[in-house]
Amino acid sequence: MIDCDKVLSGVEKIFSLYGTKSVYDSYGYGIDPEKTIDEFIVLNGKKYPLPYWRKKASINKMKSVSLRIGKIVSVKINACVGREVPMKRLAVQKCDLAEYISGAQITEIKSFSNGRTANAIAKLDSGALAVFELSGCLDENSTEQGVQTVFARNGFVSDKVPAQLLKNEAVHLFAQGKHETFSDYSCNLYGFSEDELTRVSAIYSVLTGKTRTDDFCEKLSRLNAVADEIFGKSAGGGL
Repeated sequence: MIDCDKVLSGVEKIFSLYGTKSVYDSYGYGIDPEKTIDEFIVLNGKKYPLPYWRKKASINKMKSVSLRIGKIVSVKINACVGREVPMKRLAVQKCDLAEYISGAQITEIKSFSNGRTANAIAKLDSGALAVFELSGCLDENSTEQGVQTVFARNGFVSDKVPAQLLKNEAVHLFAQGKHETFSDYSCNLYGFSEDELTRVSAIYSVLTGKTRTDDFCEKLSRLNAVADEIFGKSAGGGL
């Protein structure tokens, strides 16, 4: 579970570290589990959905490399999450991620699904394809597992080495029937998990004016329709 206060404290620390400040008079961050996109940022009293997954360091490194390996021909996204995650939420996130990485828009999608898992193939307006392998069958509150790969004319790039699905962690602790992992990803924010750092980066980017808040809002209704094509309308917020 993400600690909103901890994330905001990380944002404040980065402001202090770099001597920057928010371009908004007031801001906040929260979670509404009833929403398809449950995490939001509050700017001058108004809520906006927060597409934090775009700010994961490995994703942006992969996107940068993909610009140098020729025309993208396909994007493949594999993701497996806990049973508590609504499948529509997962589908919206991963469809947005495919469009973000490829710089193209989904125009058509075909899917096979049993409600908690789905295989889907989408056409992009660039002529490329996007392939999705999505599942929500892990134990509740499990760490998301998966891999993203971009195939282009002159090679491919992935956020993990070939055939790897599990995340690398510095320390694995097995005690009292639990498996916990610990890794420090930032020398400036020790004790923050990768997921927390991703939120810090996303919020900081919005507050400093580097990321538009209306960009994702404009495409959310279209992505909701695409997610319905993958899992069906019954896969909404409470599933």
